[in-house]
Amino acid sequence: MTYRDGDKVLIKGCDGDPDAVGRVGMIVGDAPIDGRWTVIGVGSYLGPAACRTDQLKALIPPHKTDGGAR
Repeated sequence: MTYRDGDKVLIKGCDGDPDAVGRVGMIVGDAPIDGRWTVIGVGSYLGPAACRTDQLKALIPPHKTDGGAR
């Protein structure tokens, strides 16, 4: 699965931040860094989470082309 900047995802697991599991966030960037995607917006008291591709589930169809609206 490839994500794009702004894609909404559900965090199914996250080795680096177990408190982020079960939360919804947004992908930052168009490529993973060291095999992990940066996910922001997962909670008021949590910083960005760095999760592997297999630990994320897309909530909006990836690369949706409807004029830019997400």
